Amino acid sequence: MWTVFTAAANQDGSSIYFMEYMKLKKAPLPFKEKTVVRCGGILQGIEFNPNKSTIWIMRLTVTNAFVRSAQ
Repeated sequence: MWTVFTAAANQDGSSIYFMEYMKLKKAPLPFKEKTVVRCGGILQGIEFNPNKSTIWIMRLTVTNAFVRSAQ
């Protein structure tokens, strides 16, 4: 199984606001940098502020995920 992680942060990269873990069914195709892709799967869990920080954070966990070219 392959796991993909994405995150959204502030401009300085000092605070992460959103995390997404995708557990892929199979290895993703080799995409070129800045390729637009479409991801999907089964939403397994949503966690709000998992590390109890003073800023709002959300984490999504997706299983049976896929990554496809959107073009």
